[in-house]
Amino acid sequence: MMVTNKSSYIELKNVTKTYFSPAGNVNALNHVNMSIKQGSFVGVIGKSGAGKSTLVNVLTGVDRLTEGELWIDGFPLHQTNQEKMTHWRGKTMGVVFQSFELLNQVSILDNVLLPMDLCGDYSRTNSARIAMQILTRLEIAEHAQKSPASISGGQRQRVAIARALINDPQIIVADEPTGSLDSQTSLVIFKIFKQIVKSGKTVVMVTHDQQLLPLFDHLFLLVDGVIRKEAKRGKHA
Repeated sequence: MMVTNKSSYIELKNVTKTYFSPAGNVNALNHVNMSIKQGSFVGVIGKSGAGKSTLVNVLTGVDRLTEGELWIDGFPLHQTNQEKMTHWRGKTMGVVFQSFELLNQVSILDNVLLPMDLCGDYSRTNSARIAMQILTRLEIAEHAQKSPASISGGQRQRVAIARALINDPQIIVADEPTGSLDSQTSLVIFKIFKQIVKSGKTVVMVTHDQQLLPLFDHLFLLVDGVIRKEAKRGKHA
């Protein structure tokens, strides 16, 4: 078994993802190499169709690799079966979606608690308290008993972030989390992610929002399924 680079927390080695169909095969990712350090805030940019969503699905274990290796904190995701992958993801990774993916038929509090319940960690005495602490941190606790449909887009994104944080994962992967928000709200949400990084977690964000690009610690440009450019940046407040 090949051992990953110890200086890297997340490492993709020659990762290829091919979608097979009668109309022809499509390489959504083509020999992608990425190395991400723990506690960093990483941006992945690219145009529509560049492979950004596929990269998110690969990082989170939703899509299996066609070729290559994916290591996260020494854990070989490329060699892991789906059952172990699901358990690992629930404990290690939180995912934030552009479309929020909240359930309007239950309260905001219950939406946040859902990942904890799915991982078998729900506790009647402690879980709601932990969820309320996170909602308070994100300045949305007063809406805990409301339906997600009754609050604004920026508030729904905060709920989605709270849900991603509930199991205290070390990695947050965000897929265009500001894509449906106005520029002012986008900056507010971005600052929340910066605070999450300062707490020691690693955040990987896919975005096309040009105003956010100077604020990342590290930036990758994805073009037609290939990493075309990598840029290191300084830490920003």
